[in-house]
Amino acid sequence: MRELLLAGPISAPFVFLALSLVGVGAVEVAARRSGASADGALLRRWILGIGLWALAVVLSVLIVPEPTGGPHLLARWGAVPVIVQFVVLLAATDLLQALIHRVLHRVPVLWRLHAIHHADRTYGVPTALRFHPLETLLRSFAQAGLLAVLGPDGAALMAVIVVDTCWNVFEHAGFDLPPRIERALATVFVTPGVHRVHHAAAGALHETNFATVFTLWDRVMGTYHPSVGSVVPVGLARWNSGDDLVDNLLAPWREPRDDSGN
Repeated sequence: MRELLLAGPISAPFVFLALSLVGVGAVEVAARRSGASADGALLRRWILGIGLWALAVVLSVLIVPEPTGGPHLLARWGAVPVIVQFVVLLAATDLLQALIHRVLHRVPVLWRLHAIHHADRTYGVPTALRFHPLETLLRSFAQAGLLAVLGPDGAALMAVIVVDTCWNVFEHAGFDLPPRIERALATVFVTPGVHRVHHAAAGALHETNFATVFTLWDRVMGTYHPSVGSVVPVGLARWNSGDDLVDNLLAPWREPRDDSGN
């Protein structure tokens, strides 16, 4: 993640992030899912998401250390092909982030940061950017620790950043995949339908589908729930920070707790 934050607007991860936001967003509007809201509301959601993301980038660049030291396990596997390093790092990253995600739901003070993400009442691409900067900072520190241990090849790391970033956008898409494709893809990968369950307004469903890329980790943890379609309501009933940047930055310290009891 460090490389993504430092690389700037001409880097491959940034370009792929922009392309995925534009591409998935265009399909979303064409499908008339998230585009069903007023244009002004959709614009505010985009401004909020980009603002939160930009603040997270600045904080991470200034604070998160370079991933140095550690055993550098992958670096010591000199004969291991880059493609193998990519698969190992992608799987390890997804598992780490799924575990962190679960902790964010279990620890009340951390939940109040993460609730900003769940407070979006329109599930769509802007939701993929809607994370409190302090949550992003926590995730970046954890990722830096993982990289310090594994020490992967630069090409493998860059590929993982691109895949993880683009998949985060894809899983927040506000449209349904054809049922057959949804079922087939969800046997291995997290789909928009699968992750939408995690954003359901029903509090019990918040405790399902924590992973970003692979459904395997939720199946192992016993937290997997299949897609229930786009009809499921999303959001948090008692978090009223809206789509204002300042309100969302301050919400963890002044908003009421949501109905799930976290």
